[in-house]
Amino acid sequence: MAIIYSYPIATPKSKDLLVGTSVFDENDPSSERTNPTVSFTVQSLINLIGPIIGTPNLQQVTGAGNTTTNSITIANSLSVNGSYIDSYGQSGSNGEVLTSQGTGTQTKWLASSGGVTSITPSDSTFITITQNATVGAITTTSVLSATGLGGTPAIRETQYLRGDNTWAIVSTGTTYQAGAGLTLDTSTTPDTFKVDYLGTDNIILSAGTAVTPVGGDTIIINDATTGNVVKALISGLPFDEYDKWVLTGDSGTQDILSGNTVDIAGGTYITTAASATDTLTVTHDATTREDTNTVLTPAFGATIDAIYAIGTTTTGHVSTTTYGVTIPSTLFAAATSPGGVDTVGTIGLVPAPQIATLTPATTNWFLNSSGAWSIPVNTGDTTYDLSSGTDTVLNLNSSPAVATAIVNGAVTVANEITYDNEAPANGIVNGQLVTGGSIAPGTRVVSHTTTVLTLNQDVSVPNDQALSFFDVDTVAFTAGNNVTLTGTSNSIEIAASNSNTTYDFLAVQTGSPATNDNPALSLDPSTGSNDDIVLTGSGGTTITRTSDTAITIDSDNDNTTYTIESGSSKQISLVPDTVTALSLIHI
Repeated sequence: MAIIYSYPIATPKSKDLLVGTSVFDENDPSSERTNPTVSFTVQSLINLIGPIIGTPNLQQVTGAGNTTTNSITIANSLSVNGSYIDSYGQSGSNGEVLTSQGTGTQTKWLASSGGVTSITPSDSTFITITQNATVGAITTTSVLSATGLGGTPAIRETQYLRGDNTWAIVSTGTTYQAGAGLTLDTSTTPDTFKVDYLGTDNIILSAGTAVTPVGGDTIIINDATTGNVVKALISGLPFDEYDKWVLTGDSGTQDILSGNTVDIAGGTYITTAASATDTLTVTHDATTREDTNTVLTPAFGATIDAIYAIGTTTTGHVSTTTYGVTIPSTLFAAATSPGGVDTVGTIGLVPAPQIATLTPATTNWFLNSSGAWSIPVNTGDTTYDLSSGTDTVLNLNSSPAVATAIVNGAVTVANEITYDNEAPANGIVNGQLVTGGSIAPGTRVVSHTTTVLTLNQDVSVPNDQALSFFDVDTVAFTAGNNVTLTGTSNSIEIAASNSNTTYDFLAVQTGSPATNDNPALSLDPSTGSNDDIVLTGSGGTTITRTSDTAITIDSDNDNTTYTIESGSSKQISLVPDTVTALSLIHI
């Protein structure tokens, strides 16, 4: 602020403002406690000084002399003992009236035109006027129209007229109450608000909804050095200042020092693998059993150790074996021939004669029910057909047909056929192969009633088409990973599928909100979800993402050099030349 004498000098007016301080008055309820800086008018100071120095005369108020250019407000009666001179220097004659001219800046005595002949009262917003007459001797009474004034004189003294023309009680003061995390101590003067450190409504438990803290979050702590409450980042807290933790197993213990990494190694038939997020998978290795075929030539009645039953645990380990075989000493005894009373033969072993003793030597011989070698009689040639349909299933059926039927009503591209004339009765069963006319190869019965067949694929057949049904063995093809199967008439197409998935290896931000501190290595496929590895700095080391393809690792300059190594534990190790800490990236 400039020095006061540097401002220009001006003649003060009653409406001019002065700067001052409003001092708190404990006896005035409306007085502000903060002692604010305010402004005053020159007139307000004159009004304040007048009662103190006595009623001043007009010259004292306006200055020396008998004239003034200032406006004069007369709040009480005005007594004029001499003449009242108008703006034109005239004192006026008997019966004349002093009137205002121009814009209210001049006065002039004018002849009266008869005076007021009547008065008509008119109420205003806040005042109601009553009048005993409109002419003659008139008495007018004006009262406030507001409602609500009542009570004892002491109560009425506390009421004021509001802008909505209603009487209201003046507030005796401001009421304060404690809020969340605060207490109000009314035992002091003035009342004191204090931070609440106690109970379930303390300043921490009264805060907002809990969130998962991250290193970039800020908390308040008591500084042990200064004794002051200060703010600090969570990432700066000394959480890593522990000595060790102890790892123990079925035998032996191991101290895990700060900064060391525990390798949970696999043992016999066990493999371990670390993966995101914070997961260690223990896998039981697949076991391949090697069977040894040993040819023995025991004599009749001899006993050999042969395993014929193996018991396993729920994890596939062999728990029990059952063995021991005795070669029967009784030779084969034939059953009776058909036509007589059937008897069961005795199971046994018959020494096989040399094929050279049989005639002809090159023919396939079979041991018949009488215990003799013979060549079976050929009762007819059996043929087999291999087919497939749209459901990628191979069908192997033998001839001749086991049942027949006739189509009852033409069918166009549908998988249901109405039929009749089934032969033999109940000869059609589910799963049989169906042929006839234009029915596509590989057509099978899925379900049926006595009149309707439901098939595994659509067919088109005319009315009265003859149908043949065959017993069939099936092999269903199932598509594995990256393989597609397409079934057509008598063919199954096996094709390799290519998802054309591409991957971007990126450095990405982490945290909420996301920042470049402690970034993650992200394998971002063109389809599917990302696989991220978060890099976290510790001690004097910071890791910062500078772009999608760059990461900067900074450390306190202690002249330590690092080597990136990898081993069988599927991790990348950042190894300093002086080992005080080891940073790992698991992959």
